[in-house]
Amino acid sequence: MEEKAKSPALKAALLYGAIIGFVSIAVAVVLDLLGLTMETWAGLLSILITIGLVIYSLRAYKKEYLGGTAKYDQLMLMTLLMSLVAAVLTTTYSAINITLIDPDALEKMSNMVYEKMANNSRITEDMLDVMMERMEGRFTFGRVIIQGFFGGYVMTVIVGVIAGAFIKSKTENPAVNV
Repeated sequence: MEEKAKSPALKAALLYGAIIGFVSIAVAVVLDLLGLTMETWAGLLSILITIGLVIYSLRAYKKEYLGGTAKYDQLMLMTLLMSLVAAVLTTTYSAINITLIDPDALEKMSNMVYEKMANNSRITEDMLDVMMERMEGRFTFGRVIIQGFFGGYVMTVIVGVIAGAFIKSKTENPAVNV
């Protein structure tokens, strides 16, 4: 009986995590092909798409798997699981992209960051040199992959925690939950 209760949650987590992960990958590919990866608005667009997908996923999970009612802890479990699936998928894509598709990606990232900072009139040449020295070891394969995994996971979880507070079912008698 316990396994029947877990199975739909795992199935849903795989489904919604895959949706979030593959859409995020598609957005990343399009932005990369258009050369817009380092644009601020593109990053904001990616975040807004993720927020929309998390909200959609939690609402769909509540409706399709939980019969229209959901407790906050059910939504949090789903958030943790689907965020993990999405993070694994996007991290796998990043690893493949950095090693096979675009082996110069790390150097390109570093150069883009340098150009952005160099074009900032508030940053002096001395400040730029110091900042670039500090960043030198940050664009390594392992560091980018680890930061990408945890950054994506944490962001998706934070969105899910907030969205879950609004999506959870309202109780008719608040004293019951005390």
